[in-house]
Amino acid sequence: MEDIQQSKKSGFTQMSLKALKAISTSGGGYNEMAAYIVLCSGVNSKQRNRLCTHGAKSIALRTGISYRTAEKAIDWLTKEGFVREPTQDEPQFLSKTKSRSTTVRHVINDEQFLDVAVSNQFVSQTGGHDSPLKRIISQVDNEGNISRSVAVMDCIILFAALMKEQDFADCAGVDPDIWHQRFEPAEESDADFDQMTDVPNSNGVLVAVQGVDEYTTTNGFIFDVFGEPSLDDAHRELIRKRFWYALKELKRLRLVYRVLVLWSGNPLEPKQRKKAEPIATHYINDAWARTIDPHLQTEVHKTAWRTGARDTAMDFNGDQTGPAFAHTGKYRYIVNKNSVDTIFLVGQLRVRWWANNESNVQGRNIEHRRTNAKKDELARLRSGW
Repeated sequence: MEDIQQSKKSGFTQMSLKALKAISTSGGGYNEMAAYIVLCSGVNSKQRNRLCTHGAKSIALRTGISYRTAEKAIDWLTKEGFVREPTQDEPQFLSKTKSRSTTVRHVINDEQFLDVAVSNQFVSQTGGHDSPLKRIISQVDNEGNISRSVAVMDCIILFAALMKEQDFADCAGVDPDIWHQRFEPAEESDADFDQMTDVPNSNGVLVAVQGVDEYTTTNGFIFDVFGEPSLDDAHRELIRKRFWYALKELKRLRLVYRVLVLWSGNPLEPKQRKKAEPIATHYINDAWARTIDPHLQTEVHKTAWRTGARDTAMDFNGDQTGPAFAHTGKYRYIVNKNSVDTIFLVGQLRVRWWANNESNVQGRNIEHRRTNAKKDELARLRSGW
């Protein structure tokens, strides 16, 4: 599995989820969606209007579709009013140097609805790898009664919708209202996983939980994300199937991944949701993301063994290459005894290829600080905690 790094220095592309949905409902396909996204990546943000220097060649290069197909996609977007040609009163070049690369080719008519930002690497991946957008187009396949064209469109729209719902500061990822996994106390019959174990010489307690297999999301989001009304029960079931298949494909292509987040207050309970807040990332189910974002699980294990809350020999396999409970869906975290009933572990999504804009940079800094603060707290765990 290739390890593709996301550059923090990469610029970002702004686009409209509403426009992507409108392309679908107006009869466009994934070629038109991809063309729209590439055109958005060619916009000069310093101009008042959405002036774009990209054309059919840029679209073909970044998406893998043919030049002829790219031309047809632009023609369709123009006919339907998603883009237009620049007027004589608008700049004809985006630089004092007049060249093909600085020529304004199109104006994108979405400036009032810009609600999604992605890294430019989502569209124009460098380093010899195909862009994530190109991989969606080339690698997503059909599934049962879901055609390939519909599956590709669904993946593009769902990726944008999840990116829109991602908030590192307030949610530590995608809003759990949209997607979440619940955890419950570990089964008492498992000798290695007592539900609660006191951490010696401290006020800490080691809590053991196990994931519930059913991953949930709101039906409202499922039906809204594809922007089409459900006709009957069979159609509603097909939309649900499309949603879960698109999410499965985005995970397979490593565009989204799961994280486990400790919350103060339960964000899954309506009466607690507004007051609940994330306090730390416990685990990141993605090897690449674990290299750039902090999490608590390793420090929890070290603390449990160092303090004698758990026996090292019991927790490791015979060769001590890793925890004996790995891949069981069970996890442990340490909290203050007085907080056991108010701390909840929640499975959430994070989306890769986030924009390196002010909101994300600030949000990621907040998330890193609070998780690192909890790691430091565990590292110095002693009597009186």
